[in-house]
Amino acid sequence: MGLGMNCRAMIVLILTSALALPAAAQTGTLEKIRKQGAITMGYLEGSAPFSSTDAARQPQGYSIELCRAIASGIRAQLKLDSLETRWVLLTIQNRLEAVKSGAWTSSAAPRPGRSGGRQTWISA
Repeated sequence: MGLGMNCRAMIVLILTSALALPAAAQTGTLEKIRKQGAITMGYLEGSAPFSSTDAARQPQGYSIELCRAIASGIRAQLKLDSLETRWVLLTIQNRLEAVKSGAWTSSAAPRPGRSGGRQTWISA
């Protein structure tokens, strides 16, 4: 799935925002990612075109592409040769508990309180 110019600009904005988080919040999450060599992304299956699964049950969609770009930026920031991306299927019911339990690092799911808007967010 190719990314247009506007989408690339949004990725840069999201990455810049994510990297501008307070250092204390970044340190815990980024250190966890560095130690594991993996980042865990959560997504909702039935939120096409933002996030869904293809015939092979792999995540796809606009938000998934943003998450992949964020993972690539984090891999570069941490100077890692590789960074595994793990995908966790979330539901409206379980995603808040997943945040609390630390089951995922980032989400390609609608953010609570937004009237249908989609946003990628990173937990600390």
